[in-house]
This record gives sequence, C-alpha cells and structure tokens, in this order.
Amino acid sequence: MSRMRLSPDVLSDIFLEIDGGIDGAFVVAQVCSSWRSTAFSSPLLWSTVSVTDFNFTRIPTSLALSQDLPLSIELLHIIPSVIEELVPHQHRIASLFISYTDGDGVYLKPLLCAGLEFRALQVLRATAERNNQLHFDVALSAPLLRELELYGVALDNWKVLFTSNVTEICLSGCSVDTSAAQLGLLLQDCANLERLSVGGPYGPQPGEFVPEGGVLSNLRYIELQTDFNTTSDVLRLVRSGVVVREMDVQFPDIDLDRDTFTRRLFGAFIGGLDSTTEFTFHWSNMIKLRDTHGRVRRMHPANDDHYWPWPELWLELDIHLGLHATLQTIHIGSPYWNSLAYALSKRPLTSPDVEIHVGLYSDVIGYEEAEYSDDEDAVSEGPRVLTCNGLRKLVFKDDGYYAYEAERGLSRAYVVCAYVNAVVSARPSIEICVTDAGMEKDEEPTSLETFRRKLTGARVLCQHCASRM
Repeated sequence: MSRMRLSPDVLSDIFLEIDGGIDGAFVVAQVCSSWRSTAFSSPLLWSTVSVTDFNFTRIPTSLALSQDLPLSIELLHIIPSVIEELVPHQHRIASLFISYTDGDGVYLKPLLCAGLEFRALQVLRATAERNNQLHFDVALSAPLLRELELYGVALDNWKVLFTSNVTEICLSGCSVDTSAAQLGLLLQDCANLERLSVGGPYGPQPGEFVPEGGVLSNLRYIELQTDFNTTSDVLRLVRSGVVVREMDVQFPDIDLDRDTFTRRLFGAFIGGLDSTTEFTFHWSNMIKLRDTHGRVRRMHPANDDHYWPWPELWLELDIHLGLHATLQTIHIGSPYWNSLAYALSKRPLTSPDVEIHVGLYSDVIGYEEAEYSDDEDAVSEGPRVLTCNGLRKLVFKDDGYYAYEAERGLSRAYVVCAYVNAVVSARPSIEICVTDAGMEKDEEPTSLETFRRKLTGARVLCQHCASRM
C-alpha cells in the first residue's frame, strides 16, 4: 500500500496547529529531514517566542528562522543573553509580555530604557511579581501601541506609554505617587482611550485634584474592581456629557439607606442610562441594567458574603432611573422570586408590557429572601405573591444548575406551577413559556399537553410551546 505524502504547505499548516510555541516547533523539526526542512521554511512557526529557563538557548535560532515576520515575545524569565538577542529585532516586536521580579530591572534596561523605537508594537503587558518595581523609567516609543496592560507595577515608571495612540488600558494592583488623581494626569494624554479596566487600590487619599470636567471623551467600556475613592475618581475622569456605553463595577459592602457617599457613587455609576428596559439579577449576585440604546451597567458585590439590600436597592434604582415606568424585561433566579415580589410590593411596576424570565435553580420554592432584607415582613414560606399589572409573559428556564432533592419529590412542572399561581396581573392573559424549563429531565417527565392542563384562569401556554405539542 502506497503512503500519501503531504505537500509542504499542508504540512506547514498542520505544524501551526501544534501547541507549544518554538518548543513544539523544535520537536516536529526532529522527526525527519522532510519535516525539518518544512519547519525551517515556515517562518510563522517561529514568530511566537516564549522565553523560559529551559529554552533560552533556542531563541537565536527561532529569531533567525522567523525571518522578517512580526514577533510575539513572552519573557517569562528575564535572561540577559536573550535581552541582547531581542534588541536588534525590536522593530519587529508586535506583542510583548514581560514578567519580572526584584533585580530583573537592570537586565531589562537595554530593551526598555535605551530610547528604542518599537515600530510594530501593538500590545504590551508587564507584570511585576510580588510588587517588585523597576526603579527606573521606561524610555521607548511605540507609535502603533493600542493595548497596554500593567499588573503590580509603579505606573510612574511606565508613563511614557500613556499616549493618544492607546485605545485599551488594563491596570491591576498598580501604584502611583499620591492617589487616583495621579491616574487622571496619566490618562489625560490618552485622548482616544475606549476601554479602561482598573483593579486594586491606588492610594490612601481621594483624588482632590481630578481634572475638572474630566479628561476622557471616547470611553466605551469601564471595568472597576477597587475601593470607593478610586471608583469615584475614575468615574470623574469621564468628560462631562459623555455617556459610557458599558460599565462593570464591583462595589464593596454598601448601605444604600444610610450611606450618602455610597448613594452618590451609585448614582454616578448608573447615570446616563436612558429608559432602562432590562433588569437582571444573576445567581452570582450580579445586577445588570440595559437601556433602549443598548447601554449596559453591571454591578457586583465585593465578596460572596455580601448581598444586595432589598428593597432598598430596587427603590434606589427607581429613584435614579424610573424603572417602574420603563422596565420591559426582568431576569431573576428562582431563589430571588420572593425578594423581587417584596420589592415590587413597595414600588410597583406601571409598565404596560412586562416579561419576567425565571432561572430554575432548585425545587425549594421561595426560600432565600430573608437574606436580602432586614424586614421580617419580607419573609414568607413558599412563593410570595408577585403583583405586576402589566405582566404579559412568564418564561422559565433550566440553566443547568438545577438542584433536586429526591425526598421532596417535587417535579419541575410542580415548581413552575407554584410560581405561575403566585402571579397577579391586570392583563387579560399571561403567556407561560416552559420550552427550556427542563420538565423532560424529571424522573417522571411532564409533557407540554399535561402542563397545559395544569394552567388555570388567564394563564395560557405561549405560542412557541403550543406549536410543539
């Protein structure tokens, strides 16, 4: 039987699918002379270089075989001889990742502090292990740099890279000389910045010197995981009148009822939303808001032990956004049904057309709202009556986290009916959708026809479910 011989082009494509970077390339090059010839003639195979303690002797060969292609360099270990090899190729480096520890700074100087021009550099990521600093200022130019990620570094050392070319910045665990106000001085040169992510503390003092009126006018996305003062300062860096399309903020423990500063910060975060139509309370305790223009706000508590205060949260959102009149869609997990029902009893929805989507997580019905409110009246056994006069449709979905206790023996159909029967609406009919409720997963599956017969009053199967019977 004759063997089919792969063409060099096909073989080269296969080599490129092999994980392992240049280490994988050297492995395939040792199989036979034909593979070695193909590998050595495939410059793309050698253009991604990850430097470790074990492969640094292979770097000169890899750089030569990559010919003139743009390079992706990952310096997991700072080795002086490798730095010397990279300097003549600095004009080809398109992506550079540096991880350094104490004492590495002196070896990095020839690459970072010699005023070199990185003409192809688009992405730079630097990580200071155990908060070690360079003890010198970076001096280089990168006219095409668009993405800058800094972790655990002293921002002042890297200030030369905060330019108008950069469109995305991610900072985590970094430090500045004074406070987040200094961050404002760095970012004011980033006129075209579109995405900003900030994590970790930046200083003990609030930013009294944040530029008046803000400095960032093109931001589309902000992610913040830091203290209250820094969060407040970063939000103040957005130029007045600019509405950021997407924000994702992690809030420390808050008391919306008594903490004036928290309420002000909360208002600044959700400011700019117009006619909020969608509200999500995720099982991870994440809250998401979306308005008619597609602008999004996500809020997370700082730790898993903290819960949003109901109904204070709902009332605060309504004060700022007028949710009662604009909301069209609500997404909640079944454990939070009673919390939502209690909040709606305090501030009812007046929207004429509302859908509520319920993620089924357990066959325990309405048991957790006591954790989300200090009011004993909020606690009830079973599903609390949820009044929404504009409720048009109720959708149930098994998101794959459903917990079932055999001792209770409650089917999904039983659980869904319990919630359906706890709804009050002024509309002539309420559509019930159970297409993805997972009723077929129960030990005794419930058909759509059987479920339909369980519905009473104005509750009817949605058209999609009815078409599947």
